[in-house]
Amino acid sequence: RTAYDRTWSKMPGADRGKIIAASWSPTANLLVVRRDERPDHFAPGWVWVLDADRARVLAGPLDAGRERDWAWSPDGRSVAVSAVDGLRIVDGIGGTVAVYRSPIAGVSGYVALDWSPDGRSILFLPWSPGKNEIDRVAADGTGAKRLSLGWTPAWSSDSSKIAYVRSPSADGGGPDWQVWTMNA
Repeated sequence: RTAYDRTWSKMPGADRGKIIAASWSPTANLLVVRRDERPDHFAPGWVWVLDADRARVLAGPLDAGRERDWAWSPDGRSVAVSAVDGLRIVDGIGGTVAVYRSPIAGVSGYVALDWSPDGRSILFLPWSPGKNEIDRVAADGTGAKRLSLGWTPAWSSDSSKIAYVRSPSADGGGPDWQVWTMNA
């Protein structure tokens, strides 16, 4: 038997399309479920964060737009989820939801989410056309800081450094992409 069999006779959001992705937390008590309006890869969609132990919805439906990104905290007790109206940080233990909203006009989601191994911060790109800026926010949704231009940020295993991809030619995506690193 699966947690689905035990806890939900019907998954939430059946009226919002087919389930196209699901992800268990490392501790197997939380579940992220994504539904899309259409079957194509870039269709607008909705996300729910579910508490599998208590059979309840912690967050959702979240309008995820076309972005479908989330990142689990290292302890598996929380998850950061991209939504059109803000980066949602859902605490699975307390059931609380922190929201970070980018001050950048035109942000339509948050991609390349990567939670630091020490659990303190989340790296992300506030998705807006023509911009590829790496930001960091505290795990409670406060203290956002712009770090650099670039793509696909990733933490080192000790949370002391960040690697990312960048093109020196105005970050235009030419053939000269390079891997850069910085102190966290």
